[in-house]
Amino acid sequence: MSAGRHHTGGADVSLTAYDVIPYVARAVPPSHPLRLASLSTLYGGPRPPTHGYRVLEIGCANGANLLPLAFYDREVQAVGVDASTVQIDAARAGASGLGLDNVRFELGDLRSFDAAGDLDGTFDYVIAHGVLSWVPTDARQALLALCARALAPHGVAYVSYNTFPGWKLRGTVRDLLLQQVADIPDLRARAERAFALARENLDLLELAAGHPYMGLLKIELKLIERLELEAVAHDYLEATNVPFYFHEVAAHASACGLAHVTDARFSPSGLMEIEGARDDLAEDDFTGVALEQMIDLLTFRQLRASILCRASALGAPPALAEVGDLTLRSRLALPPGQVDLTDGVPLEVEDPYGRHLSFGAPLLKALLQVLDRAPGGWLALAAARRQAEALLDPPCDAGESRELPALLRLLDARACSS
Repeated sequence: MSAGRHHTGGADVSLTAYDVIPYVARAVPPSHPLRLASLSTLYGGPRPPTHGYRVLEIGCANGANLLPLAFYDREVQAVGVDASTVQIDAARAGASGLGLDNVRFELGDLRSFDAAGDLDGTFDYVIAHGVLSWVPTDARQALLALCARALAPHGVAYVSYNTFPGWKLRGTVRDLLLQQVADIPDLRARAERAFALARENLDLLELAAGHPYMGLLKIELKLIERLELEAVAHDYLEATNVPFYFHEVAAHASACGLAHVTDARFSPSGLMEIEGARDDLAEDDFTGVALEQMIDLLTFRQLRASILCRASALGAPPALAEVGDLTLRSRLALPPGQVDLTDGVPLEVEDPYGRHLSFGAPLLKALLQVLDRAPGGWLALAAARRQAEALLDPPCDAGESRELPALLRLLDARACSS
């Protein structure tokens, strides 16, 4: 959400960069309320309602995230807020074209927006994707405070932001591009030049020796090649793009009365949880924020999507038996044939984003096989686990269940009705 000011009359009109080049917005699957509800429940957060809920999106752009939500569930009441006139006009046109009366879009600056007063009450879900790192300091300070005011007592917020250490390298690439396009006033022309620079530097790196730094730099430049011009303009060339260490965001959230529940996106840190590395770190006295920060450092994390709740609503994770009615679907690509459930024999899978993952624990492999073959795709967690355990001989060690919440981040999950 751009935090720029808007004037609705006269010749003095301040446009945001998102008015000049609207961002190519798309739905953000990790922010779907049912996913947030399921993960919050599994990790000890509140259990928001999954029917007839209210959702607020701060920085809604053209409505690409809220419109499908409102279209496919007419009981949802959704509100989107953005500071870009062009984006809000596009979102309103989309809602009108789809005949939706359960979503509305408001032009507003998060620094002065009063969620409770302007939007008639609180929300079960608050989404702020791609906002915290991309707005000025005063707007960043206002964002989490707005989330805290807008959240219902049982509600959860989704807040994404760039993180260190991964953004130290990406920030170096950004600095390189900004330096080279500094004399180009037009944002679109600057983005086009940035594309050309990425290509030129890739060609130079192909001729250079294989130093590890050069390999990492090539990955970053190839990413730019794959991006749309609009993404390059806003992700790399905006005046503001501030990464954070996780502990900084956690402290800011705490000051606003919010607590971190878990992360909405599966990442290398999630894989470390599955593989037991979190337990090893915990044995070395890493807990809470320090544990999360250490895992970010070990996995070169670049992006977080924190699920936050009111601090008073955070408790201990439930026993898996208490969430057996959670329904799951796997979109992981398993190899053909029968899965070898022998302990330690790796099962190689591919997720929808092309990432290759490996699992060795028998219970986890059996669960993936069961979900892969579930009629209709969806299966309740309790039933899936019973079927997975039945495949194992001898029966699995109950201690393996500690890895299941992390595995569920890889899956599509629906929280049951509260």
